[in-house]
Amino acid sequence: MLNGTLLETSCVEPYRIATCTADRNDPNTLHVVEYQRPAFAATVSAANPENTLQLRQVLAMGNKETRDLMLTAVNQEMVRPDLRK
Repeated sequence: MLNGTLLETSCVEPYRIATCTADRNDPNTLHVVEYQRPAFAATVSAANPENTLQLRQVLAMGNKETRDLMLTAVNQEMVRPDLRK
């Protein structure tokens, strides 16, 4: 169930909590807001109920770059190692 929060990580930020909503006309599409501005939309392109989800991400700003993402579930807890300083 979508609760409106998305936890993101990147190579430059330890984490960010963004707001996301499902599109009312297309429930397979999420709209994500970062810093109170639309950041991107992500549409589910394929899903494997066992452990993978493929998304097509379209950035909201600039040239509206498109990326294909694959998310894979983990089978156990894990801790991300510290970033090098």
